[in-house]
Amino acid sequence: MLDWRKGTLRIGVSQQGIGVLHTTGWRSRTSILLDQRFDIEAAASPLELLSRCQVAIGSIKLSGMPATVVLSDDFARLFMVAPPQNVISLQDCKAAAAMRFQSLYGESMASWQLAADWNASRPFLACCLPHPLLSALQQFARESRFQLISVQPQFVASLNGWRHRLHKDDWFGQLHNRVLSLGATVNRKLHAIRATNIPDDAQGNDWLQQHVAREALRLNLPVPRRLQLCGEIDKLALSPTEAKGTDALICSALRDPFLLKVQTLPSPHIALARSGVKL
Repeated sequence: MLDWRKGTLRIGVSQQGIGVLHTTGWRSRTSILLDQRFDIEAAASPLELLSRCQVAIGSIKLSGMPATVVLSDDFARLFMVAPPQNVISLQDCKAAAAMRFQSLYGESMASWQLAADWNASRPFLACCLPHPLLSALQQFARESRFQLISVQPQFVASLNGWRHRLHKDDWFGQLHNRVLSLGATVNRKLHAIRATNIPDDAQGNDWLQQHVAREALRLNLPVPRRLQLCGEIDKLALSPTEAKGTDALICSALRDPFLLKVQTLPSPHIALARSGVKL
């Protein structure tokens, strides 16, 4: 049975590990219940991931607590969908998303669960998660006795959590596990999403400025004046950009005070679990 009096859980799950946060009280006091890296990446199957999560949870009591699960983006397929001009219903938007999925990945969505920010008048973000993974998470919730409220990929959670901090035409970026996910915007609306592995020799601001300029050119969009970044920002060794001239890309850090309090470089699993918390 759902019991909000016990507090709420946020669970971050990746192929590398799991983090569990517990928040209680009207002051939203948050504590770390679990921060564990798997010995071997749990990439073989959802059942293996389930097994590793269950072993990690062990005897931690989660009974009755509502939980939000945030998944690393490598579990998901995120893509933009342009609605057809003659769209008249939600079913038309769903059909457009299915066709877009087929064209991008060469398969049908039969084995995937679709969710989207449905919109009939402009491009919208769609997200697909594999049914076997969702089934494994539901089994994990049953066996650990917590109540699964929602499951979100990290980029979706982060964008929703930080959206109120974005100014007009700011681009949004998320850094996690050496991957940069970029959200290109037009009039504060998401226009495109791009993900790229960060090279080992990437030099902070210089690499970011060149990369953002290339993506803007590919998308036929103006180069943004500001990039708002969240996630593992410190690993990219950014420096202030305002002094470099009017053409320099300004990189603003979106920082979570809880993560700054916990440790200088927070565990990626704890940072994953915190993704989407509105500050």
